[in-house]
Amino acid sequence: MMLNRKKKTGQKPVFLSLYESSVIEKRIFGKIIIKPRNDITWLGIKNNGKVVAYLGYWLHGRNCKVVISGVLPRYRGYGLQKRLIREVLLRVAGESDRIWAEVEESNSHSLNNFLKLGFSTEIALSNFLIVSRNLKRKKDK
Repeated sequence: MMLNRKKKTGQKPVFLSLYESSVIEKRIFGKIIIKPRNDITWLGIKNNGKVVAYLGYWLHGRNCKVVISGVLPRYRGYGLQKRLIREVLLRVAGESDRIWAEVEESNSHSLNNFLKLGFSTEIALSNFLIVSRNLKRKKDK
């Protein structure tokens, strides 16, 4: 996939590849972020073999939860988080009735990405907002 950065001009496009794993690599961005779990599906975007964006989600019954996501600062503004969220939406469309995530209130970029993709704010909990999107089953259409 080739992406053009909108924020800064004069930069060359970056070539990135999407990958999936049942367990995340132990180190992302140089530090341990979470212990590997087999019940989470991990999606990531690599640039020259290095993870630059990732997202983990799990399915429980007819619900899907985005449990974690991140993008290296240098790669923000390319729409990588939205690309990963869209990928999850495509993958769980027939298996899930609802997808949701917890987003820090102060993380306006992440919150806006979810809202732009059809999620709505459901509940506010201390410093977090619950955002969700209902998904129709294919047989209900």
